[in-house]
Amino acid sequence: MERFFASLDGERGVLEIAGPERREFLQGLITNDVAKLTPDRALYAALLTAHGRYLHDFFLAEQGETFLLDGEAARARRWGAALGTAARDIPALAG
Repeated sequence: MERFFASLDGERGVLEIAGPERREFLQGLITNDVAKLTPDRALYAALLTAHGRYLHDFFLAEQGETFLLDGEAARARRWGAALGTAARDIPALAG
């Protein structure tokens, strides 16, 4: 599963999650049903800790073979830590 971080501007950040297990991976970690996500339908959800505590809220969108988590940039790097991945800036997407 591949993941990376992109900062769109000073206030928003995006984490990409790719891979064949991306739906199953997120299903138990967020507050919305990932099965409802389609290329034409984004979801609003929150990321939870392993104990079910709220961490951050975000929008989740499907783009091709990837999911994009869009939320507050100040917290976006922490999403990567919560999901067990390193995050990296994508300068081409910066605002």
